[in-house]
Amino acid sequence: MKHLTLILLLSMTVACAPTKMSMNANLNEPSAQFFFETPAVDIPFKDGVIVFDQDVNEESVKGFHKTLKDVLNDKPKNVLVRIQSPGGSVFAGFDMARDIEESNVPVICVVDQYAASMAFYILQACDVRVMTDRSIIMGHQVATSSQGQLNRHLSTISELIALDSAMAHFITAKSKMTYDEYQKAIAGGMELWMDVGAAKKNGFIDFSVANMDEARLLTK
Repeated sequence: MKHLTLILLLSMTVACAPTKMSMNANLNEPSAQFFFETPAVDIPFKDGVIVFDQDVNEESVKGFHKTLKDVLNDKPKNVLVRIQSPGGSVFAGFDMARDIEESNVPVICVVDQYAASMAFYILQACDVRVMTDRSIIMGHQVATSSQGQLNRHLSTISELIALDSAMAHFITAKSKMTYDEYQKAIAGGMELWMDVGAAKKNGFIDFSVANMDEARLLTK
């Protein structure tokens, strides 16, 4: 029955899944070589802040990788990243989260307006997780389209189940919400939207700031 439900969800993805808000798995596009295959989107470093206001995809993550590397070359004591993103590719997001985790200085991420889907996942990789008071965040299940014969669909279902489980473990690792509570909150295609108060209560951010001017003080 569980597999049948997932097959039905897959069949509705193209028509029903919110395109920009989806954790788009890109299951048929391995990311192992993407740093060599795609052009980078320019991710600016402005007024002491790395500005990530893009969909999460191979091009934007490659641009983030380059900008973060350039900033770290100046040996700062920490790095401030502003996130405003609807999410995007799961595998590109995995790479961006790893870049953040492998930084040799703390990475402070500030959501300004929204961090949904894969951008919410990336936020949880940051050493310090912050939201401006006007912002919202959102988590949900992985969504993808699937083509091919039955076994191809079954393979996709198996991968989606594994991805959902792995991502839920990562997302809840620092939170006050348990793995089971989070999985229940996003079950059946539900989207878990949180304002600053709910994000603090559930432990998905460490604290909030009034605006980006206040956020910049975190690097002093």
